[in-house]
Amino acid sequence: LVPNILDVDIFMALACTPQAYIDIFDRLPVQGMLYCLWDHVLMWAVRARMALDLVDLTIQAVWGLQYMDSALPWCIVAAGLLRDMFNMMWWYWAH
Repeated sequence: LVPNILDVDIFMALACTPQAYIDIFDRLPVQGMLYCLWDHVLMWAVRARMALDLVDLTIQAVWGLQYMDSALPWCIVAAGLLRDMFNMMWWYWAH
Protein backbone atom coordinates (compact mmCIF):
# COMPACT_ATOMS: atom_id res chain seq x y z
CA LEU A 1 0.00 0.00 0.00
CA VAL A 2 1.01 3.64 -0.22
CA PRO A 3 3.30 4.53 2.72
CA ASN A 4 1.94 6.99 5.30
CA ILE A 5 -1.40 7.27 3.51
CA LEU A 6 -2.92 3.81 3.37
CA ASP A 7 -1.41 2.18 6.42
CA VAL A 8 -2.55 -1.10 7.92
CA ASP A 9 -3.10 0.66 11.26
CA ILE A 10 -5.72 2.90 9.64
CA PHE A 11 -7.62 -0.12 8.33
CA MET A 12 -7.37 -1.80 11.73
CA ALA A 13 -8.86 1.33 13.33
CA LEU A 14 -11.68 1.35 10.76
CA ALA A 15 -12.35 -2.33 11.40
CA CYS A 16 -12.77 -1.62 15.13
CA THR A 17 -15.08 1.37 14.64
CA PRO A 18 -17.94 1.31 17.19
CA GLN A 19 -21.51 1.36 15.94
CA ALA A 20 -21.99 4.92 17.25
CA TYR A 21 -19.36 6.22 14.79
CA ILE A 22 -20.42 4.17 11.79
CA ASP A 23 -21.20 7.35 9.82
CA ILE A 24 -17.46 7.73 9.17
CA PHE A 25 -17.92 5.26 6.30
CA ASP A 26 -20.14 7.82 4.53
CA ARG A 27 -17.15 10.05 3.89
CA LEU A 28 -15.58 9.95 0.46
CA PRO A 29 -11.91 9.51 1.57
CA VAL A 30 -12.81 6.46 3.67
CA GLN A 31 -14.82 4.97 0.81
CA GLY A 32 -11.85 5.58 -1.53
CA MET A 33 -9.46 3.88 0.88
CA LEU A 34 -11.69 0.84 1.24
CA TYR A 35 -12.27 0.61 -2.51
CA CYS A 36 -8.52 0.78 -3.13
CA LEU A 37 -7.88 -1.92 -0.54
CA TRP A 38 -10.61 -4.16 -1.96
CA ASP A 39 -9.73 -3.64 -5.61
CA HIS A 40 -5.94 -3.98 -5.36
CA VAL A 41 -5.36 -6.36 -2.46
CA LEU A 42 -8.39 -8.32 -1.38
CA MET A 43 -9.76 -9.23 -4.79
CA TRP A 44 -6.66 -11.32 -5.48
CA ALA A 45 -7.24 -13.19 -2.22
CA VAL A 46 -10.88 -13.82 -3.15
CA ARG A 47 -9.91 -15.18 -6.56
CA ALA A 48 -7.16 -17.36 -5.09
CA ARG A 49 -9.53 -18.79 -2.48
CA MET A 50 -12.17 -19.51 -5.12
CA ALA A 51 -9.62 -21.27 -7.34
CA LEU A 52 -8.36 -23.39 -4.44
CA ASP A 53 -11.94 -24.21 -3.43
CA LEU A 54 -12.69 -25.38 -6.97
CA VAL A 55 -9.57 -27.57 -6.97
CA ASP A 56 -10.61 -28.97 -3.58
CA LEU A 57 -14.14 -29.66 -4.83
CA THR A 58 -12.85 -31.40 -7.97
CA ILE A 59 -10.44 -33.59 -6.00
CA GLN A 60 -13.19 -34.43 -3.52
CA ALA A 61 -15.54 -35.44 -6.33
CA VAL A 62 -12.97 -37.58 -8.13
CA TRP A 63 -11.79 -39.25 -4.93
CA GLY A 64 -15.26 -39.77 -3.51
CA LEU A 65 -16.96 -41.09 -6.63
CA GLN A 66 -14.13 -43.27 -7.89
CA TYR A 67 -15.05 -46.70 -6.46
CA MET A 68 -18.79 -46.57 -5.80
CA ASP A 69 -20.61 -49.92 -5.86
CA SER A 70 -23.97 -48.93 -4.35
CA ALA A 71 -26.21 -45.88 -4.36
CA LEU A 72 -25.93 -44.98 -0.65
CA PRO A 73 -22.26 -43.88 -0.62
CA TRP A 74 -22.79 -42.02 -3.89
CA CYS A 75 -25.74 -40.10 -2.38
CA ILE A 76 -23.69 -39.17 0.70
CA VAL A 77 -20.74 -37.94 -1.36
CA ALA A 78 -23.03 -36.08 -3.79
CA ALA A 79 -24.84 -34.38 -0.91
CA GLY A 80 -21.52 -33.25 0.56
CA LEU A 81 -20.34 -31.97 -2.82
CA LEU A 82 -23.57 -30.04 -3.40
CA ARG A 83 -23.37 -28.52 0.08
CA ASP A 84 -19.77 -27.42 -0.47
CA MET A 85 -20.60 -26.07 -3.93
CA PHE A 86 -23.53 -23.99 -2.66
CA ASN A 87 -21.48 -22.69 0.27
CA MET A 88 -18.70 -21.65 -2.10
CA MET A 89 -21.13 -19.90 -4.45
CA TRP A 90 -22.82 -18.09 -1.55
CA TRP A 91 -19.46 -16.98 -0.17
CA TYR A 92 -18.23 -15.78 -3.56
CA TRP A 93 -21.39 -13.82 -4.35
CA ALA A 94 -21.40 -12.31 -0.85
CA HIS A 95 -17.94 -10.90 -1.43
